Amino acid sequence: MLIDIHCHLFSKEMIAEEFLRISNNFKDINPEQISKRFSNADVINVLQFISHGMDDDCYELYSHMKNSYGQDFIAVPLMLDLTYASVSPFLENDEENEEKIKTITRSINEKVLKAIKSLSGAKSSKMLNLFEKIQFKLDLGKKNIFKDNYEIQIQDFEALKEALPDRVYPFFSIDPRRDSEFKHGVLGEIKKHVGKNKTFAGLKLYTALGYSPTDPVLFDNSKGQSVYSWCQRHDIPITVHCGYSGFSHTLKRNVVHGDIYYPPAGQVIPMKHLSEDNVLEYQYGIFDFDEMVKERQIYLNHPKLWRKVLEKYPRLRINFAHMGGNRQVAKYANGLDTGYWTKEILSLVYDYKNAYTDLSFMTPVESPRLNQEIFYEKVYSNLPNKIKKKIMWGSDFFMLDLAETDLSRYLNQFKTAFGKDFKRISYENPKRFLRIKI
Repeated sequence: MLIDIHCHLFSKEMIAEEFLRISNNFKDINPEQISKRFSNADVINVLQFISHGMDDDCYELYSHMKNSYGQDFIAVPLMLDLTYASVSPFLENDEENEEKIKTITRSINEKVLKAIKSLSGAKSSKMLNLFEKIQFKLDLGKKNIFKDNYEIQIQDFEALKEALPDRVYPFFSIDPRRDSEFKHGVLGEIKKHVGKNKTFAGLKLYTALGYSPTDPVLFDNSKGQSVYSWCQRHDIPITVHCGYSGFSHTLKRNVVHGDIYYPPAGQVIPMKHLSEDNVLEYQYGIFDFDEMVKERQIYLNHPKLWRKVLEKYPRLRINFAHMGGNRQVAKYANGLDTGYWTKEILSLVYDYKNAYTDLSFMTPVESPRLNQEIFYEKVYSNLPNKIKKKIMWGSDFFMLDLAETDLSRYLNQFKTAFGKDFKRISYENPKRFLRIKI
């Protein structure tokens, strides 16, 4: 039995317009930057990514994965609460310049259409049909559409779990900054949805969306009812994104409660020591996307922050997804000191009994070189057994579309590289992490 410990089954309600309406952050962008910033290939990859969610519901996406794998399998789909990905719950948002946003909208649509016309045949027709469905629109109102999306994801996973109770083990996602929005707080929401005989088997945290791993709701509060204490007591598994690529919130400033990793000091510090009002200012915005994500991941998601969490909750069952990200893994595999995220994560996995890591979205890197064979030879083979038994395989479907990576090919690359060890990372280890009987 194959277990995919890290995948996403976002439906059309998640992808269609909601994922595109991040309007506040485009108001200061020169429309000419759009054509320079994105290549035709970038645009097509994003359209391919969107097409999965537009065409299929969660059940159909699971069936697509099963067909690609050519065998029965268990999926661990991760929910994502994007409520505050582009707005702040604590700061007023700037007024939008409506005319400028309309100009930018037209520029984006022109760029997408140009990319589609660069294709030929059936693929061009398919992408053109998709484009007609989802032409980039920006919501000029004040509605936070991601809050509605939170409820939609819960409903989608409830239906999927009912249809496939022994084949899907979803992980619940919620932003700790929403604590006052629920009668019994964020922990009350988690208790309602997560645990034995509930829809969700575990919890997914994505701190680079704007909060600290030591946010008081997660880490500690006056009632002694933190999320981590409850998860540790009930042995609830948690998956956290732990790499400095991927996604992040898009605000230039936000309020952070708890600790941050402060690069100039090279250490974890309380946010209040940096700013009396807890406002964290960022250098990069959405059109420096890679640097924007890296900056926020470092401040809010550094492995040293997670070490502080485990020092307080040493029995916490936690998966550090991506092992630092493929570029960090590549540097580590090639003996470079700059592969410090991967080094730190492996140290956490070694030091703490219930700390795991996964290999999702391990796509090739050219400089320094990385592929599955290189990882197996230069990293995995040299690890102590204490760590090997806590490394898990995952696909990160359908995020793989963004890297033009086919799901069946991705699986076969790992099978080839790991040989007899593949069963260990794709069945034995994730089964232990999930604490399920098959």
